[in-house]
Amino acid sequence: MRSAKNTLREDEDSVFASPAGTGVHRCRPFAVLEVSSFTAVARQFGARALLEPRDGLMGWRCALSTPEAGVVVYWQPKR
Repeated sequence: MRSAKNTLREDEDSVFASPAGTGVHRCRPFAVLEVSSFTAVARQFGARALLEPRDGLMGWRCALSTPEAGVVVYWQPKR
């Protein structure tokens, strides 16, 4: 059985996205050094932000979408 603390962390570290024609999927984040810089570079290559960079309990995160990769979530841990 999961504790409330583990459930909160799991919710914080995940983003739920519903691609067209499919059910809801959990996307595990990739750790990056700087979410805002990474998002800017990804946009130059055609990525679209589904979730703009924002601060959460465990750090900054962003969800991007590309036709090639689908939904990808990036996370910058708090230091």
